[in-house]
Amino acid sequence: MEHVQVHQNTCVFTDIPINETWCTKNPSPNDTHKSNDSQNLSYSSYHQVCYSCHFVAINLFDKEGPEENVYSTGFLVVYVLGGFSIFIGACGLLTNILNVIVLRTRPCCGPSLTALLIPLAFCDFLTNLGISCSIGAGLMMHGKISRGFEVQAVNYYLGSVAFLAQEASVCITLLISVERYFVVLKPLHAKRMFSVRKTKLFCAIVVGIVLLLHAPRWFETRWRKIEPAERIPPLEGFPYILEFTPFGHFYYEKIGHVYFILNYMFPIVILFIVNLLLYRGIKASSKERRRLSISSITNSDTSCPLQNEVTAALMFRWVVIVLILCQVVPILVGLIITLKRVAYREFGYFNVICLNVNAAVNIIIYCAFGKSFRSAYFSVLKGMWWRNSQKYPMSTFSRRTSTVQT
Repeated sequence: MEHVQVHQNTCVFTDIPINETWCTKNPSPNDTHKSNDSQNLSYSSYHQVCYSCHFVAINLFDKEGPEENVYSTGFLVVYVLGGFSIFIGACGLLTNILNVIVLRTRPCCGPSLTALLIPLAFCDFLTNLGISCSIGAGLMMHGKISRGFEVQAVNYYLGSVAFLAQEASVCITLLISVERYFVVLKPLHAKRMFSVRKTKLFCAIVVGIVLLLHAPRWFETRWRKIEPAERIPPLEGFPYILEFTPFGHFYYEKIGHVYFILNYMFPIVILFIVNLLLYRGIKASSKERRRLSISSITNSDTSCPLQNEVTAALMFRWVVIVLILCQVVPILVGLIITLKRVAYREFGYFNVICLNVNAAVNIIIYCAFGKSFRSAYFSVLKGMWWRNSQKYPMSTFSRRTSTVQT
């Protein structure tokens, strides 16, 4: 008998209960219900396969799984949430492309901050792209439209890339907060520590650390082809499934809690502490500047660049606030899965909506709280519109003249 530990990306679309196993039938050669295929009978007669999941996936509203009713209330909610997530992801793709264009062509902020905002926009772009494609494939699997290998591969690999990019985005946000702390409160140290070259190096180190922490996840799974004799009702329609490797089983059972803390809890806590110190430092320095406002002309002239940096730090504070709020749902979903071993599908889709919103909303924050960003975005959009309007000037003129003649 062979025991297969099914990976959570497959368990989400099945009805295998937690702490239970589904085994293939092991008929004897004289079984009256044997298959017509003698090869399959020989295989199933001597090789029994049992499947189990680390958690059970259910719908919150009706507790029905995909094998029971694909038109239940829970599934309708899942489809609505999934479609809304794809729409937000599509908007995020456009906004992050615009972010990169503006940051590369318009001097909206200091060079060190620009060197960090561009990779942040790129990571957010990958997050929106990966989540949208993964959710689209997941909806196809939920509705039994297709559960083939290609659809499962899109769901798993692009989803993994999306969550990797999202964690890199969180760490880059943490690095930006540290950079803002030194630029605003310790400007002399900032000039030495956060030059453009060193800032890019710090960003590469942060992304490398995220990749290193994620490296074990790429060795925890393998694809398994489901032979006709190995099929069970919950795996109907799956030509392939993802299963845990022995390393993946050990990693999930023994190190999964540590991974959850390092990748979800720890960066958010550090991010909150750094921004709290930054905000308190800005308040203290603002009081000090107001107290010494009547000073020399030289000091008033040099305060303008510092005030711009403070404005950028206060603007980025809202990026951090939105990020922390959008991380609440993923942390709660992770805790429920870790402690109760239950995955509510509606919560899972609401989880990816929060991640998509977090990756797509930065352009709104930049325009709402950054005057230089707002003018740069309007300038780029105006230039695009002007170039498009001047693309066919003669045809436009001929249309106008023909209208006047008539």
